[in-house]
Amino acid sequence: LEHARGALASLQNLGFTHITTPEQLFEKFAEVDPVDEVLEVMANVEAYLDIASMRFVDYISLNTEHYLVNVVGEKINAAVLADLDLDGEGIRERCSKWMMPNNVNAIASAA
Repeated sequence: LEHARGALASLQNLGFTHITTPEQLFEKFAEVDPVDEVLEVMANVEAYLDIASMRFVDYISLNTEHYLVNVVGEKINAAVLADLDLDGEGIRERCSKWMMPNNVNAIASAA
């Protein structure tokens, strides 16, 4: 209570003369400021925007990965299959040549 009186005296020296008792001082601290609600809403909105911006960045990398893996991968797969000519004539001989051990250049010479 002695500290409250000291704080009360300091406040009165600063010009807060309408607070005259320690009880009034405690009531003043206990009052709900209408700005508190606004600050809470602003804090919630800021937290939401922080999370949403992180999710936005996540989706950019996910879409890039999707494009590289799926679209480019499909094109590479189609190009490799076209170069192997698996439906062409002499496929049995080419496949037999590719399966032979130590024949690294068989695929390169088939193309």
